[in-house]
Amino acid sequence: MAQMTRITKRKPGSGKAAAKHLAASKAERGKAAATRAAPRRRSAQAMLSELRRRLCEIDDLTAAAELLGWDQATYMPSGGARARGRQSATLHRLAHEQLVDPAIGRLLDGLQSHADSLSPDSDDACLIRVVRRDFEKAIKVPSDYVARANALGAASYMPGHARARRTTSQPCGRSWSK
Repeated sequence: MAQMTRITKRKPGSGKAAAKHLAASKAERGKAAATRAAPRRRSAQAMLSELRRRLCEIDDLTAAAELLGWDQATYMPSGGARARGRQSATLHRLAHEQLVDPAIGRLLDGLQSHADSLSPDSDDACLIRVVRRDFEKAIKVPSDYVARANALGAASYMPGHARARRTTSQPCGRSWSK
């Protein structure tokens, strides 16, 4: 009974089992640190899929901005130009920020050797080449400039039918052939 009391009074974590556990946890931490230090190389197909996913998001933002521009040109009253400019600027800025994301550059760098091994006319090689060109151009332009330029352009926009009314005495819809 005296021996049982002595065992229960030991510090937690002492003994051979605790030493094995500490050694195992140190080894696991070492493996985790090695994994973080040398990231696993992703396949070219996985990187291409990631690039395509990111490009689809950029395209969706650009398409939404273009839809706003179409609505402004066809149906929107002129009083909404400032708000529409702000909305368009936000969408264009978000698309630009996603395009210049350093992750896109890393994906393109990782895919360069894959692109070099492909036929220059293959879809993947063309995609990598065009996205690289667009990325290199886009990183030279600040996102704030993209937003300001789009906001000012949309705010200064006057629909075509309003310009036509101001520059001609012909009522809209009347035949010009008379």
